[in-house]
Order: sequence, then C-alpha cells, then structure tokens
Amino acid sequence: MSGVSLSRLYRDHQAAQEKKLEQAEQLRTKVSQAVDDVSHGLLDSVNIGVANVFANERRLDQEAKALQSSTQKLSKQTANWVSLIASFNDALKELGDIENWAHTIENDMLTISTSLEFIHKNMDARQ
Repeated sequence: MSGVSLSRLYRDHQAAQEKKLEQAEQLRTKVSQAVDDVSHGLLDSVNIGVANVFANERRLDQEAKALQSSTQKLSKQTANWVSLIASFNDALKELGDIENWAHTIENDMLTISTSLEFIHKNMDARQ
C-alpha cells in the first residue's frame, strides 16, 4: 500500500509541478507582453516628441529663411529710400541755389534799372 500511495504522491507532486511551471510560463508570457506594450508605448511617445521637435525645427528654419528674405527686402527698400531722400535733398539745395541766383539777378536788374533811370533823368535835365 505504501508503494501505491508513494507512486500516487509522486504523480500528484509532478502534476502540481507541471501546473506551476505552466502557470509560471503563462505569467512570464503576460509579463513579457506587458513589458513589450509599455516599451512600445514609451517609444511611441518619445518618437512623437522627436517628430514634433523635428517639425518645429523645420518650421523655425522656414520662418528664419522668410525673416531673412524680408530683412533683405527691407534693407534694399531702406537703401532706395535713403538714395531718394538724398536726391530730394540735393534738388531742394539746387532750388535754394536757383532762388538765391534769381534774387541776385533781380537785385542786379533793379540796380541796373535804377542806374538807367538815373542816367536818363540826368540826360533829360541837361537837354
């Protein structure tokens, strides 16, 4: 009787061990799957962050290029305005010079006219 019960105990023990091994393997598979899921989730969130950083970098590069282009256009326009104002200033100076010349000519003509009138009156008085 003891042989039968020892054999049975051995089989029961072995069945329990196999069941525990099977449960351990199932738990190991579940843990492995959970770790894979967490890893993929973390990698996906990191990849999304990296993708956002690259997208922002591209957008910043485009905006920097647009800003540089706008700055160059503004610089050219400012240079044109400075040139135009300088030309306008020169034209105003010339107008001032012409006005001064006209006043000088006018004064000279008045002097000549007065002198001619004086000469003409003196000639009429002598005759």
